[in-house]
Amino acid sequence: MGMRIRKTLNVGPAKITASKSGLSASVGVKGARIGKMSNGRTRTTVSVPGTGVSYVHEVGGKKKAPSNEMLEAGKSYPWQYRILGILLIVLGVLLLALGLLSWVWAVLGVLSAVGGVLLLKNAKSISERGNAATLTVARTVAEARMEDEEEAD
Repeated sequence: MGMRIRKTLNVGPAKITASKSGLSASVGVKGARIGKMSNGRTRTTVSVPGTGVSYVHEVGGKKKAPSNEMLEAGKSYPWQYRILGILLIVLGVLLLALGLLSWVWAVLGVLSAVGGVLLLKNAKSISERGNAATLTVARTVAEARMEDEEEAD
């Protein structure tokens, strides 16, 4: 997990933010704000205060192809699937215990336990397929971004 550091200075309706990625500035009021981010992009935000509902639109700036670190972050490993498989088996056993109260719980317990066993058995192949798909998507996105940049120039 990455560490974030930032400090914001409020001056009336303006905000100036310093972070480890650079300086950014924005102007607006509660519910509507427009600003220039440290990466050069312009962000417009419209929200309904107090609801958590908002719309964000970003334009401009340079888009980069995914780095090796980004590709590595999307990678999955067999041990992750094995842990999930063990958790599913444990959940299945607990649901089977609840199965004494109702047959529905027993069915859910069996399904969970079987899914956990299958996940344990096939963890390596599932991980490899997921990694191949992630790499394909990342390459496609990078190619599309580069084409967009060429068209914009």
